[in-house]
Amino acid sequence: MEYQMHMDSPLYTQVRDFVLAAGKRIRGRAGKLEDIGIAKSFLTEEDLRIETELAALLAEAAPSHAFYAEEKHDQNLTEAEDLWVCDPISGTHTFLAGMAHFGIVVAHVHRGEPVFALVLDPSTDELFEAHLGRGATCNGAKIHVNDNLPFAAEGARITFNLTYNYRDPREAAVLFRRLTELPGSFDLYRNTNSFGVNICHVACGRYDGVIALTKDSFPEVAGSLILREAGGVFETFEGMHRIAPLDRRFLGGSKRAHAALRSLLGEH
Repeated sequence: MEYQMHMDSPLYTQVRDFVLAAGKRIRGRAGKLEDIGIAKSFLTEEDLRIETELAALLAEAAPSHAFYAEEKHDQNLTEAEDLWVCDPISGTHTFLAGMAHFGIVVAHVHRGEPVFALVLDPSTDELFEAHLGRGATCNGAKIHVNDNLPFAAEGARITFNLTYNYRDPREAAVLFRRLTELPGSFDLYRNTNSFGVNICHVACGRYDGVIALTKDSFPEVAGSLILREAGGVFETFEGMHRIAPLDRRFLGGSKRAHAALRSLLGEH
């Protein structure tokens, strides 16, 4: 049976309302909480609260759906027909510092394919949303990748998402140099934003493309759908469209920016 849930379904409305309410609450708590992480750094009571409350909402509203999230629900359940993927606070380090742009990231995956995605940036009150086959929006207005002509790699704005303690620092350093030092190189940006928010910034044309070397793949599930529905491309370094739990290397952008990045990776 084909996926048929309507974009205005009660379940999606409940999840959207939950995310907006959580975002309003945590915006006032940014920079005011302690890091309570023990096994790992960058964890707050709000990470745990958002994840726990969303899991409870879904368990009541859609008991047949599975839930996969960064903190307490990190068992690999990707074989489930309906799976919700959540990063309760994407960019917790930024949230702890009281800086923009952290995010709340949620996606519904049906038979391995993201079909609904939300990325909320509470610091700017921007809600990015996408539905499979129906486009992407920011606060209800349609968004699209930057596809202005002519395109040249030189000067193209690329966000370089590099996580703390990336598993292969040498690979990250080599790739960074190639992106910045070759003739006709890109205009590269690094920041402390949520990776999910950065992908949405590509989707609405603020950047042309993205390279991401990550510690997990939670924000990329939602971000990938938003970027694709905005007319762009998002995939793993290996060229895979579907994102697996152990994937850590991604690229995307407008079709022309993606092609330029893919060409560089081929050389890399």
